[in-house]
Amino acid sequence: MIWQDKALEHAKQEAPNEACGLVYMFKGREKYAPARNIAVDRLNQFTIDPRSWAETEDKGDIVAVFHSHVNCDATPSDADKYSSEKQGLKYYIVNPKSNEWQSYEPVGYKNSLIGRPYVFGVYDCWSLVRDYFKEQGIIMRDWVRPANEDDFIDKPMFEDCFEATGFRELKYDEQLQTNDCLLLSIYGNGLNHIAVFIDGEVLHHIQGRLSGREPYSEWLQKCTGKRIRYVA
Repeated sequence: MIWQDKALEHAKQEAPNEACGLVYMFKGREKYAPARNIAVDRLNQFTIDPRSWAETEDKGDIVAVFHSHVNCDATPSDADKYSSEKQGLKYYIVNPKSNEWQSYEPVGYKNSLIGRPYVFGVYDCWSLVRDYFKEQGIIMRDWVRPANEDDFIDKPMFEDCFEATGFRELKYDEQLQTNDCLLLSIYGNGLNHIAVFIDGEVLHHIQGRLSGREPYSEWLQKCTGKRIRYVA
């Protein structure tokens, strides 16, 4: 396919950063549109600039997402599979050094809640909370994060969004129960992190770490700014 030649050339030009782009249909043919990678860690991750996405949608129907793996083979990562399932789009991946191609199509893939790598907007604390409640049959709104993670760090969204998502704040004398959530301040400004309280532990995903469960320690309690309960 001609578009793959253009995508490969784009990947080689962007190395050592990951390249990304979109495949769209134009007059019955697949075309490639390079996109701007705005991820904080462009050496290992990609985030397509929303403006690039909108510009491509104006050209035709988007049918696939493309990106490169510069520091590993082209095998789809858990984050790639998760994003493909979430968007309902095929993912094409290339290693620009070896010219190896692989792809992934949505097939109902579901990753564990434990041990996820951190990828802002894909595998982060809010994604984990949504997936936890989804396993219990509760579908929560997926709030759109800022395109740049630094913007979220400067101005967290949770305090403005939790009531509209169906949560209410616990009163001072109310005890925590399993499935309650915690809004915390972790290494940043304001309440920039959310966790689920489960039997004296918290399930959460801190930036730079794998997702997991740990005791609701004194440190986490000190970081907690609000305790909220889903009631919708």
